[in-house]
Amino acid sequence: PPPPPPVVAEVSPDVPSAMSARVSGELADLMDMAAIGSGERLGVAEEHAECPICFDELCEKPCVSFHRGAGPRRACMHFLHESCAAELPTKSCPLCRAEFTRCERLPNLAADPQAWFERISAVEPFPGQLSKQQVSTAMVTQFPLNVAAFERALDELWVRWDHDGSGAVDRAEFFAPGVGMLDFVKENLLRVKPAARRIPDIRTKRMEWFDHFDDSRSGTLAQEEVVRALIKTYGLSADLAGVRQMREMVAAVWAVFSVDGRNVTKEDFLRPAEGLCDSIIAGLNLAQG
Repeated sequence: PPPPPPVVAEVSPDVPSAMSARVSGELADLMDMAAIGSGERLGVAEEHAECPICFDELCEKPCVSFHRGAGPRRACMHFLHESCAAELPTKSCPLCRAEFTRCERLPNLAADPQAWFERISAVEPFPGQLSKQQVSTAMVTQFPLNVAAFERALDELWVRWDHDGSGAVDRAEFFAPGVGMLDFVKENLLRVKPAARRIPDIRTKRMEWFDHFDDSRSGTLAQEEVVRALIKTYGLSADLAGVRQMREMVAAVWAVFSVDGRNVTKEDFLRPAEGLCDSIIAGLNLAQG
């Protein structure tokens, strides 16, 4: 089994000095933990329908929406697990940086569908209706869905429900028995959760470990992909302090090993004694000691 997760955000003196130089108090800011979301492509957590803090599936735990002021209007379209949102150090969405004044638990779609619709639709640009993006980001909080397949279905079939071409669906179009969007999703798009694949040991099977988390088979991993992989490897999802500390460790070494500042290649990850993998393991060993 892998070694225990780190308990401090220190790094080994044996790794490059630039690694230590990048450690700062700013890395403890949980608002930088997502480091994703340009609107041009989904972030790592969004691609897997996961909470961007703990990387557990959104639909597995109660989620919250962000709000400004006293009214029902949402501050943005994003959702976090309630327990993770409670740990945010400032009132700003970690995905889009939208400021909020309060978090509210998202109603359960099965238990109170009207309240759920009301909450999801309380955001621009179609208050009282659901845009394609609203549906995409909200349905994964309720159901296990393959995000890529779900978004393809929405693109191909949107006109089935958006009868007037407004760009949004109303309550009747969403809830219509048998023909509405909700019934279609439940009948055709729910994902059967596959058996968990065993995560290779990062110390002894590092190439297999890299390939296990290289979903795109690009031969590279982005910083957030490495963080996600380590959190899953060391079972840190329920340990938010450990999640933060793991992020700090990766952030501290990233500039040393990422040529373009965004990705690390398999070669730079695996290089014996000098690669990112060995630097992370050295940091974890120091934390253990």
